Amino acid sequence: FLYHLPEPDSPTELGFQQRYGSLLQHKWFADGYILLGFSLGHVVAISTHPREVGQELWQVKNHRDSLNSIAVCKELELIASCGDNNVKVHSMTNLQETVKILSLPDQAALKHVEWSTDGQLLGVTTSQGAICVFVTKLHSLYAVAPPRIALLSSLAEIAIYHYAQDRQKSPPVLITLEIEPSFLTIGPYHMACGMNNHVWFYDLGRSLSDTPLLLGDREYMSEIKQVALSSEYCAVLCGGQIMLHTIESSNEATQNREPKIFPDEIRGIAESVITCLGLTNDFLCFATDLGNIIYFSLENWSTVVQFRHQAGIRAIYPDVDGTRLVFIDDHSQGYLFIAACDETLRIPDFPKHCTGVLWDFSQPHIFVANDRNTCTTYAFVRVSVKGKVVEKVGMTSLISEQTPLMLYDGDLCLHAAGGKLTSIVLDTHANKPGRDVKEQLRTTKLMRKYGDAWELCKLMNDDDEWRELGMAAIADLNVAFGEYSGHFTLGQMGIERKYATVTATKVFRNIGDVAMVYALEEVSQIEDLNTLAGFCAVLGNEIEEAKALFAKSGNPSEALELCRDLLQWEQAMALASTLAPEQLPFLAREYGAQLEFTGNHAEALMNFERGLKHTESESRQQQQHEQHVRLCKAGIARTSIKCGDVRRGLQLALELNDKQLYNECGEAMLAAGHTAEAAAMLEKGESWDKAAEIFINLKQWKKVDHILPNVVSLKLHAAYGRAKEVEGHYADAINSYQLAGDLDGVVRIYLQHLDDPHSASEVLLETRSVEGSKLLSKYFEQHGDYESAIQFLILCGCVTEAFAIAQKQNKIVYYGEVLEQSASAKPADFLQL
Repeated sequence: FLYHLPEPDSPTELGFQQRYGSLLQHKWFADGYILLGFSLGHVVAISTHPREVGQELWQVKNHRDSLNSIAVCKELELIASCGDNNVKVHSMTNLQETVKILSLPDQAALKHVEWSTDGQLLGVTTSQGAICVFVTKLHSLYAVAPPRIALLSSLAEIAIYHYAQDRQKSPPVLITLEIEPSFLTIGPYHMACGMNNHVWFYDLGRSLSDTPLLLGDREYMSEIKQVALSSEYCAVLCGGQIMLHTIESSNEATQNREPKIFPDEIRGIAESVITCLGLTNDFLCFATDLGNIIYFSLENWSTVVQFRHQAGIRAIYPDVDGTRLVFIDDHSQGYLFIAACDETLRIPDFPKHCTGVLWDFSQPHIFVANDRNTCTTYAFVRVSVKGKVVEKVGMTSLISEQTPLMLYDGDLCLHAAGGKLTSIVLDTHANKPGRDVKEQLRTTKLMRKYGDAWELCKLMNDDDEWRELGMAAIADLNVAFGEYSGHFTLGQMGIERKYATVTATKVFRNIGDVAMVYALEEVSQIEDLNTLAGFCAVLGNEIEEAKALFAKSGNPSEALELCRDLLQWEQAMALASTLAPEQLPFLAREYGAQLEFTGNHAEALMNFERGLKHTESESRQQQQHEQHVRLCKAGIARTSIKCGDVRRGLQLALELNDKQLYNECGEAMLAAGHTAEAAAMLEKGESWDKAAEIFINLKQWKKVDHILPNVVSLKLHAAYGRAKEVEGHYADAINSYQLAGDLDGVVRIYLQHLDDPHSASEVLLETRSVEGSKLLSKYFEQHGDYESAIQFLILCGCVTEAFAIAQKQNKIVYYGEVLEQSASAKPADFLQL
């Protein structure tokens, strides 16, 4: 019967086939399913979901004669049935598949089967009273201290493997244990394992070929949660506290150091509970449920770093030196903590169910975070235009029941089911055939492997890719000097330091960008990090980042200079108010000039007036101060006129007595319609031509006469000549026409106003002007002197007009004589004659 608790009076009766036999047992499993065992060997699974109540989802005859017991293991998602002389095991996720058959040929009948709470053991009883226990799954225990990897290979046996880059597997070193351990840890030269509150210590030796030896054992106050080893010390987390003590008391370097208990030794965290720890050769690091991160120096035997996070911390993963660690808080968010500056960086796209973090022992700035299905690669950038950042590089899928153990240059060692050791290459590092070269270049740049990126760019030979590589190097401040990247040789655990030879300067020199190379060589001499980052941000066109970096640098005035260069005056003044108040008047003056240029004269006037508030106390800057004041007053003069205050502008212009300012004020007055005042200003500014033009238009001849000797414009001289001609001042008109080069005007005055053909003919003999000759010829023709008219026309090349007059006035013979004497006569002219 199946009872629905809200309605206990109406149960559902479930009936089964007679061929199954009697119902012996039922077990609930998964989400609302029931496993049923029948006496004739059948096992049936049914559902209790409303739409599937009583429906058989799966049935199998597991045993030939009889079935006596069934058991469910929720931990491993397995079910087991026993009958006859065997046990059959199925997976809950795929009931059709028989995972394992366990036979007991010496036993006639099996009576009962049951799992241990963790699923590691399966117990079976027999009709003869025997109890048989099977190990169904070896407890997953492992520890890593490169190049050693320790795995639990049997219930009481540890296998220690030696990692090799060439993947040549050497036989493991086997250590037989005193007990079946529940925890395991390994250090550079020691191994520790144990259960409950008891730990056994082993000496692994200084060489990989040394035989491990049992050092002894030790009991602690309560059940042990975590153990960590360094080359000399052991840290044990139990009962919310840490005990730090030496591993070997015979060590002369550490024998005088008494064990320490944390957090009792540290002020301010006595009420917190320690949740996790990490131990390197230099530091003991641990965290608490209140968010404290503590660094204890093993050399100084004192606390050196104490940091508080806003949430509790449940796991920490320090790098090999302990200078950086990844921690996971109670909100399952990952952060990178940098001990040197007490700074935390949020890790982007951190796995929500992260089970572990590994640092790359070959590239200390690379680490991975993994959950059960994927492994995410991250790169830590120590210096860049954006400061310290953590960037996601890519993801790699993991096979089920594989646990990452160690990472070396993208080679990920994994612990597989059954205590086996395997390895894969991360997708971010893999050089697979057919992989897109651009994607490979992208991940290579994200991991800051500039040498490999250089080779890929050479392969692609694309200027755009070269330029992107150069800009990436600039963003990391990798300008013209090597960027450190640590390299650990696992065989000896020595440290080999390399310096990247691929710099932004090298990249841009390779593509022939001379301007960028010159700029990079200039900034590469800068020692202040923030200043260098600011200039690199400018080269990368990240202007806002550059301003922020300059403001934090030792030379914050660069931020002002950048705003000046970009004409961002309001931002410049806001920065100056806090960084350099003495620069405010100068900025106000320059801002005023910009506003004046764009036509915002009222705002410009206000800023010029603000600039006058500058006061100078140091005599060595007196000259600069005086120049600043003059420029401000000049700006006030110009903008006052443009805003309608002509009187104030004139006063300031006369006070400064500057020719350029006179001209600028004159132009402003002219645009405002103050013509006479404009002419006076232009005269003072010695803009003679403009002043003369205005005076001529105003018919102020005395003013014109005064400045005319300085006028160089022929057009103005001609205009003055015409004005004098109209007024009847012919001598002045002739003089102006001569200065303007208008000799036809001179001829016209001689003929039409002065009746002086002789003077006119002298001018024409000099100029041989066609128009002037026509005027003189017409004058002679009107006065009956046809021969003179013909002579001047031929002289000036007007042969056709001369022939017409000669023909009309019967002067053909004279025309011929003059034509014969002319040097410019043509054969056609004689033919016509």
